Amino acid sequence: MKGIYVAIAFLAASTVSVVNSDQDFSEEVFLDDIPIACPLPQPNWRNTTTNIPHENNCVLFYKCKLGQGIEQICPLMIEGDPESRLHYNRRLQVCDWPWQAGCASCPIQYPNGTFPPPEKINNPANDCEYLQCENGHALGPFRCPTDTCFSRTCQECVRDRNNGKCNWVPMCIEGDRRLHDCYCNFYEECTRINGQLHWIQHVCEGGIHFSPTQKRCMLPNEANCPHIRHL
Repeated sequence: MKGIYVAIAFLAASTVSVVNSDQDFSEEVFLDDIPIACPLPQPNWRNTTTNIPHENNCVLFYKCKLGQGIEQICPLMIEGDPESRLHYNRRLQVCDWPWQAGCASCPIQYPNGTFPPPEKINNPANDCEYLQCENGHALGPFRCPTDTCFSRTCQECVRDRNNGKCNWVPMCIEGDRRLHDCYCNFYEECTRINGQLHWIQHVCEGGIHFSPTQKRCMLPNEANCPHIRHL
């Protein structure tokens, strides 16, 4: 079909597929199965190469070999500029223009009015947090659970994201509740928003407290809030 831009990277040891300056973005064909880990054994290893995005660096990606990711860097973007580089596009599997790659910012709208499917990117202000990209807009930022950071490789919060590892831990269990870190009358509930689970803050009205054991609002003398110093 004329005008379709199918960008599938078969990255060699010293080369990488990149976009052209006159590339036609009028129609996009996205890969349905985006790898998040280097497979072992490598399927069809004689003819294809599996690559995964870096956990938090837009200009880097991993070329998979024998189940291990070998760090690669995207080419320079502008002739004569020794610093600016293309960004790795995890969906199209190429080193792409930064405004299209969906890494440093949410990808822009294409000429035909479509956007890439929703995905997450690292929060530029704190790359342990993440933003949810939908139709060119960034929702968030969203914080990861304690002792975890967001990985662009995994598209989730993980305990150890170095080298593209994806030891996934769930954000929370839908409907679960927990006491606020500081205040007895506040609590957080695990709520599904746009298909993702997040801790959303609520308040116990009328001077009552949240009980961390019963996980509901109760009279202060029954809630046993640990933030109160009992003499």
